[in-house]
Amino acid sequence: MKKIMAVLLAVALLAALAGCDRKDPEHGELPDSPVGPGEEQEGPDGPDDGKKPVTPPGPEDLPPVSADGLKLGLWDFAASLGAAGLAAGGEYDMRITDDPGPLLATGELDAAIVPVSAAARIYNETGGQIGIAAVTAAGGLGIVRRDATVRDIWDLAQRTVYVPEGDEEAAAVFGYIAEGYGFELGETLILEPAPAGELASHDIALMPAKQAGTAIVRDADVKVALKLGMEWSAVTEGALLPAGCLVVRNTLSNEETQALLEDLKESQNGVSGYLDYAVALGLAETQEEAWAALECCEFTWLTGADTVREELADYLSILFRLDPALLGGGIPDDGFYR
Repeated sequence: MKKIMAVLLAVALLAALAGCDRKDPEHGELPDSPVGPGEEQEGPDGPDDGKKPVTPPGPEDLPPVSADGLKLGLWDFAASLGAAGLAAGGEYDMRITDDPGPLLATGELDAAIVPVSAAARIYNETGGQIGIAAVTAAGGLGIVRRDATVRDIWDLAQRTVYVPEGDEEAAAVFGYIAEGYGFELGETLILEPAPAGELASHDIALMPAKQAGTAIVRDADVKVALKLGMEWSAVTEGALLPAGCLVVRNTLSNEETQALLEDLKESQNGVSGYLDYAVALGLAETQEEAWAALECCEFTWLTGADTVREELADYLSILFRLDPALLGGGIPDDGFYR
């Protein structure tokens, strides 16, 4: 697919969600959101007044996939929203999975969009059968508040922040940031695990971007107070907090990889036109929630082995020091970079 079908070109693009910097180093600002939290999307007859039922698109509404379509796995997180446009032409067989490692190892998947830490684990667990072709998203975590004033990170002093139970990486990253600001975990700042479904009910909670987006759309009292991408940059002298990346099997040719990269970049750049595909793929329940998820996530675009290695080196070293298991036991060698 050389050029992904342009969708919704007639929709007037409104202002993007506050604070969501969807940027591309080569192309600048990505297109603004056509609808944000709390806004109504206008149809051909004007604003939806709630009288006309709207049926969200489902998998049956996607174009049929060609028999030889490249098989792409999507981790269920905000960074995968950037790939929604790849569903427009039927050239990619796309599926959501939070365990792409075995599928990549057996060839059931040709490529996948995953967290950077998961890419390292898959590389180590498969004996180097995959490589990272691009870093596609940064940030991906936010501090969400309900009945609390959180103007900056210092407002968290002597407070309890609830963190997603079982998400060791999110807690470790936030703990690293907090200590970088001088907090003493367990003393001046308490991190308390809680089930994911209960996080939004607490005054202050750490959430992945997709979950945060769902919470702020469904409950007007919930707000994103801090974006950890910005806080990470503050304690690491401007470093990126890498979130999502594209990994490919080593059996994928350079030509196939480059074609996928071109299509994925075009999809990210035109994300405002592919919200219906994001819903149909199951990456979000509504277009509004898809955009809200991106309030804590920033699209970026880093390719080339040397560039990606340089950008990820410090982050992977930090994760390894915090918990080697986050990377599958070791920092990937140079074979990791495609």
